[in-house]
Amino acid sequence: MCAEPPHPPSASAALNRALDVVGADPRWQRLHAPLGEVGNLAHAVFLEPAAGWFFLDHEQVQVAVVALLRGGDPRAAGSAGRPGARGAAEPTTGSVERWGSVVEDLRTRSPQFRRLWSGLHVRYRTRTSCPVHHPDLGAITVDRFVSRAADGSWLERVQAPADSPAAQVMALLDLI
Repeated sequence: MCAEPPHPPSASAALNRALDVVGADPRWQRLHAPLGEVGNLAHAVFLEPAAGWFFLDHEQVQVAVVALLRGGDPRAAGSAGRPGARGAAEPTTGSVERWGSVVEDLRTRSPQFRRLWSGLHVRYRTRTSCPVHHPDLGAITVDRFVSRAADGSWLERVQAPADSPAAQVMALLDLI
């Protein structure tokens, strides 16, 4: 019998359509600790001063976040939920109002978000390479996988290739 290859360490978070973090495993929280307590991924990426230092390719991450917000637009054709629906929503998906308030807040407070939002019409990518700098672990490049559920919510999984130096560093997140 052949042994199954080891699974690389990963970290996961569940996000609603407004990119509020509705659940995250401890490893995801420790990886993102330099950004403070991440309650909303879009706010952390655009408004947290440490984001420019943490994400080594900050603009790539900003573009990805704008694409995720566009992908979660509850008004868009083919989006989960009824276009124009108001009010009630399950806690994991977020309401139309919440999505709109996050977008409007970022448009008001972040010139970079405003620029990308007004000019960017892209679809989200399910996998991106993301170099980050963690104060305790140094520079590490991880792969970010995102998948969209039928209800408009997102699952983000961060992982390094098995048996790579990055995987060894990801495993160290369990120790801090």
